[in-house]
Parts: sequence; structure tokens; C-alpha cells
Amino acid sequence: MNLRTVFPLLAATALLAATVPPTPASEPPGRDGWTVVQETRVRVTGRLLLREGTAPPAEAPLEWSLEPGQSRPVALSLGKPQPVRVGLVVTAEPLEASGRIRLRIDADVQPAGSPPVGTARVLELDPGRAGLVELWADGAGRRRLVAVLAASTEEVPRLERVTATTRPVDLLVEVLAGEGNRRRTVERLRLAALIGSPARYSLASVPGNAAEDRDPTLRVELELFPATLHDGELELRIRVAVRRSPPTPEEQEGSPPETSRARVVTSEASTSGRVAPGGSIELPLPRRAGAEPVTFRVTAFF
Repeated sequence: MNLRTVFPLLAATALLAATVPPTPASEPPGRDGWTVVQETRVRVTGRLLLREGTAPPAEAPLEWSLEPGQSRPVALSLGKPQPVRVGLVVTAEPLEASGRIRLRIDADVQPAGSPPVGTARVLELDPGRAGLVELWADGAGRRRLVAVLAASTEEVPRLERVTATTRPVDLLVEVLAGEGNRRRTVERLRLAALIGSPARYSLASVPGNAAEDRDPTLRVELELFPATLHDGELELRIRVAVRRSPPTPEEQEGSPPETSRARVVTSEASTSGRVAPGGSIELPLPRRAGAEPVTFRVTAFF
């Protein structure tokens, strides 16, 4: 074969390759495809400081990337010659419509030669701002363990395979106050989810009840579960709970021991049903005496 025949053959081969689209190696035959899901995460960074008198503090870096509602532990040791052992569990609580980030810090602190001391703190932060919490101090106040934390939210893309049972769902959540024709929307947001995976959302107060709105220990938590898809209809399960947080150490001082219990559910309700694309399900919040009726309406787009 001479050059006059080689060049036309190469040109024809290149043209054929350009006109026939390649089959992606990541897309096996018979699969429905892929989609990118944006996951909201809470990024927490900071320092753990052990202050001893006037000496420069011993310190260690802290960093977590958490899904809302997720907890992560870390164990470390600070200080010489008598180190303090620290076990931390940081929980990013479900995100609020206000944009504030609420962190729960559970710590087990064990000074050298002493039994461990447990403590729990709650830190509320505006995104990008830092806060300080004291986790432990000795009786004389010479040694203090302090955490300085900053938090922000970030959207993290995740590649998900789309099949008949795991496809993206867009959920419109509306909080309605009042009843009948006098109902009004007091809050509206959209949540992205996948069929088979729950989505969660929380309110820092109970809508429609001014007395409860002033109670910082009450929260409303909503869980949406797009369960399965049958004949073009989505089975959607909704659960709502009103929870009371434990008191802060300052509030707990002088209170009976039972007030230090973990957050408890004061009321809850749930429902489920099948909806077509654009269809809605409503779930009333359990009504309290003197409170305005509140209803969650969830509309699914898929």
C-alpha cells in the first residue's frame, strides 16, 4: 500500500469515528442512566484549645463534613506532661429555613489520673461565623478546654445511577397556617431527594402559635420519604414531630435531674399516599390548645 492510498483511508476512518458517538464505559447496556444529585453538607472547622494558666494553649485542628442530621466522632489528646484525653461527637442538626446552623457537641473529657467527665453543648451559628464553647474546666479554673468552631453549608455533587426505583424527585414543601379559605402560606421551600432515600427539614419554632414561637427548646422536624414508584405514581410518606431540646447547662442548674434527658417527642403525626407528578399530600400538625391550625402540604415533581 502506497501513501496515495493510505491518506484517503486514514481520512475515511477519522470521519467514521467522528460521526459514530462512542459508548461511555460507565454506561453499561440496559441501564437507565446517570444523574447528578446536589447534596447539602455542613462543613465544620475549628480548633480545640487547652488553656493552662498564662502559658500558650495546646491546640488541635478540627474538621468535619456532615450531612444534616449526621454525627461524627473524633478522639485526641492535648497537653503535657499531664495530657487531657478528649472524645468529641459533633452532630449537624437538620437545617433551618433561617439559614442558621445548629451543632450539638457531646464531649467526654478525661484529665490524667481522673475519671472522664461528660458534657453536652449546643452551638447555633450563622454561616461563615465562629462560636466558642467551653467543654471542661478544673476545679481551680486553671485548666480549661475550649472549642472554637465555624460552620457553613456547601453543595456537593454526587453521581447517582437512575433506575426505575432510584430517580430524582423535587419536593415542594408549604407550611400553611389557618383553616378553610383563610389558610395562608407562612413558609415555602424545595427539597431534592431520590426515590428510596428520605429528605429531612426542621423549623426552629412551631408556626401558628405565638406562645410556642417564643420557646427556644421546641423544634418541628419533618421527614419526607419518596418510597417507590408504581405505574407512574409515587408512594410518598410524611412524618412530622415536635421535639423539645434538653436545657443548656445554665438552664439546667438548680433543676431536677429529669430535665437533663435527651430531646423528647412531644407530639407527632404521619401519613402516606400515592401521587401523580405534580400531586400533593397534606398533613396537619397536631393542634395545641389555643394554637392556630398548621398544615404541611408536600407536592412531588418527578
